[in-house]
Amino acid sequence: MRPCPPAAARRVDLACGAGRHTALIAERYEQVLAVDLSAEMIEIARRRRPAVNVEYRVGDLHEVCGRFELVFCSAALHDLPEADHALEHMRSLLAPGGLGSAPRRRRAQGRRSARR
Repeated sequence: MRPCPPAAARRVDLACGAGRHTALIAERYEQVLAVDLSAEMIEIARRRRPAVNVEYRVGDLHEVCGRFELVFCSAALHDLPEADHALEHMRSLLAPGGLGSAPRRRRAQGRRSARR
C-alpha cells in the first residue's frame, strides 16, 4: 500500500454533498476543494462543517480544473448517466503520482482507485 500524499497536497472532494467526508479530509490536508451541484448541500456543508482550509463551491464535477494529489468522489457516479466520462475527467485531475478514489458503478459495493 502506498502512503498518502503529504499534508500540503491539494485535495478535491467531488460531489461532496453536506461535506461529511470533506470535514475528515480537512483534518489532514492543508487545501481542500469541495464541489457539489446542489447549492443547498453546499450551504449545509458550509454551515455544519466550516474550515479555513476548505473551499466549498457550487458546480459540476466536470467543470473542476487543475491538478490534485488526491481526487475523491464518494457517491455520485451511480447517479450519472455517463459515469465513464466522469471517471475519465477525474483521472485528468490527478497530478502525477496522485491517488483517486470512487465507488464502482458496475458490481456491488466496491471501490475503484486510479493512480497516475
